[in-house]
Amino acid sequence: MHPPEDFGDNWSDSLERGDLAKLADYFRSRELVRDYLSFINFRVGGSDNIVSLAGTKGRGITFEVPRNSLMTAVDYEIFDDLLIGNFMKTTLHKFDSLYDGDFNFAVTKFGDNGRAKTHREVDAYLREYRLRAGADWYYHRLYENTLDRVRSKAIAYLPRESSTWRVAYQMYRMLVASRLSRDHTSLIALLARRRALLPRFCCGTGATR
Repeated sequence: MHPPEDFGDNWSDSLERGDLAKLADYFRSRELVRDYLSFINFRVGGSDNIVSLAGTKGRGITFEVPRNSLMTAVDYEIFDDLLIGNFMKTTLHKFDSLYDGDFNFAVTKFGDNGRAKTHREVDAYLREYRLRAGADWYYHRLYENTLDRVRSKAIAYLPRESSTWRVAYQMYRMLVASRLSRDHTSLIALLARRRALLPRFCCGTGATR
């Protein structure tokens, strides 16, 4: 087990000059986030650093995270790495899930990966995505929303081990298993398609067939 300092993270490091401006530019440029939340607070080195946004008053997020990882994620526009890294402490204020208001999609999928940040760019991005994906797009969105609702609402707030909790938990496990199975099948199909495009070589002779 290596300490976080080995990877450049020190939980006592504070933001440096210019960091808060970078954070503000990054999140304000994602207009879905800007218009849904009223603030994002970055607790770095024990100090709160607030980016004010234009959304519903009191609705916001507190991220407690070491400076190095935070600024690296923002500089390289890979914020999803922080969300899935399981070490950043996240507190939601007056909303229930990072999928509410499309925060997760707006920041990581649309903004970082798709380079779509304004409302107009996101609309164009989704139109193209729906055109290419067809009915699979609607299925995926419904599936992910259902999975998140079961996890964030039913499992989190029902009395643990109650009959209702057990039903919700079994549903959640079935949904996760279904997603893993589907992802595995998609990966195999992708690898098969890529393999079919490669030339086949015979017994080290270099001859193709």
